[in-house]
Amino acid sequence: MTKFVLAMAAAALVATSGLWTAARASTLSATYFTISSSDADFGSGGVQTCCSVVSDNEVLSALGPNGLPLYNTTGYSDDHGSGTATPINDIDTQGEITWWSPALNSNVSQTGTGSITLPYSNGCMDPPNGGSCSGDGGSQGYLAAIYTGQLDVGGSTSETVSFSVGADDVAFVYLDNQIVCDLGGVHGSTAGTCTTPTITTGDHNIEIFYADVHPTGAAFNFDITTTNVSSSATVPEPATLSLLGLGLVSLGFVRRKRI
Repeated sequence: MTKFVLAMAAAALVATSGLWTAARASTLSATYFTISSSDADFGSGGVQTCCSVVSDNEVLSALGPNGLPLYNTTGYSDDHGSGTATPINDIDTQGEITWWSPALNSNVSQTGTGSITLPYSNGCMDPPNGGSCSGDGGSQGYLAAIYTGQLDVGGSTSETVSFSVGADDVAFVYLDNQIVCDLGGVHGSTAGTCTTPTITTGDHNIEIFYADVHPTGAAFNFDITTTNVSSSATVPEPATLSLLGLGLVSLGFVRRKRI
């Protein structure tokens, strides 16, 4: 059985000119994590069953108090058609998913930092740090990442921002702490859900949470295509970094998964 590639895309016209224009060269900061195969949410025995299951409501609209995605406990379940909901295990007392926090999840370790340039595409999001197609699962564990940056909206009027994102498996994109792309479940790269918000001039924070949940295959891609908008990498506050290992993750092009 194969897992098909997941790709989420949203296109928007530029509010000021009505023209399609690529954003200026943009960068995001990345913080990488390895999640042990012993974590109950990961691998062939994880609660999120393979394959080709895509969810656009796995998380709530805003980030939680620790800056992590909030699990949608009432609107989402991982039953995948079985009729019996099996919620994921790695939820803190605030309702946040802890796949990106060594401080809150003993199965998570921070393994590196870096930066990416948009458009970004990586079909080898394997541990550690997505640097090679070394494989996932077993002693390798699974890769998770956070990509962070700042959108700088130039000009004198608001802009409608266009996102393109894909992942194998999970990718959640937040703009000013509000969800704009929600891609949950276990899958290869497939069409998902993004919105195209209109934002005012000035600076806006962007955060992307990525996780490879199931073997084999791991990929991620991300881009922003809008006039007068550029992004720059940001460095997490020390207190936040120690709690969450917060950084910037980008989704690369998803490669097919096999089971």
